[in-house]
Amino acid sequence: MNTKKLTVILIAIGFSLVVLFSCVGLLSIKKVDVNYSVSADANNASEVQKSFDKFLDKNLMFLDLDNVRNAISNQPYMEIVTIEKKYPNVLEINIKERKETYRLKDGEKTYILDQKGIVLNDTGELRQSSKIIDLNFIAFRNAPDSTLKITVESALLGKKIQTTNNDVVYNTLKIAEKVGLADCISKIYIEDCTGGEYDVSFETHTGSKIYVVNVIEDGERKCLTAFNVYDTIATDYQKRFGLIESLYVGNQLKIQHTFDDIDAQDRNDVLLHSEDK
Repeated sequence: MNTKKLTVILIAIGFSLVVLFSCVGLLSIKKVDVNYSVSADANNASEVQKSFDKFLDKNLMFLDLDNVRNAISNQPYMEIVTIEKKYPNVLEINIKERKETYRLKDGEKTYILDQKGIVLNDTGELRQSSKIIDLNFIAFRNAPDSTLKITVESALLGKKIQTTNNDVVYNTLKIAEKVGLADCISKIYIEDCTGGEYDVSFETHTGSKIYVVNVIEDGERKCLTAFNVYDTIATDYQKRFGLIESLYVGNQLKIQHTFDDIDAQDRNDVLLHSEDK
């Protein structure tokens, strides 16, 4: 290789290094913008901002967004909605506050959960002025000596609560969220029945009860249909007394009202609605 070619290569390498180091400096994060979709109190906002300020002067291009998401893992009430790299040197983070939705008691512990089952605190303390739904895991017909009921296995702040039957619990919470029950429901009972069946009872603020038999089987449809019947067909008297039951009988989905105990042999049911399965 002659001297002229070597000189050209060295110049090119030198130029590349200059450009590279210039870009590194240009792409260093100079500002972290944190936007809240709801009002956060000054203390929380300050703590959140401090958690993100540690990314200042980091290279924006090579920033690992998972590290950004994990930065507020100690702030379970805060949820990162979006993270955007705004070149050349701004990191924009949009945050919303998780809403207290459920209060779950398990033994001596009380947990506050959001609508998706994420643990907000494990003290039972309410920080927001919102309605809360009492979520209850009960044994078959609430038998006091039965051990057959769902229990909590793990409750890490900022993570989804883990139970002995996550499928049933998350399916129930998903139904409640999709049907939009948060404003009208005061209590939910998930009952561990025999044969792997789980019934769910929704109790309204007025004392009405909507009882969904075997929530695993098409529970969303059963629940949605029952609440539609509750809103449009059931009388005020039926809403205040007894319960409205939603279940499959053969190839029919039936919504019926009863004043009797759920296990009574000679129940006096009133059929409110039926449709093909």
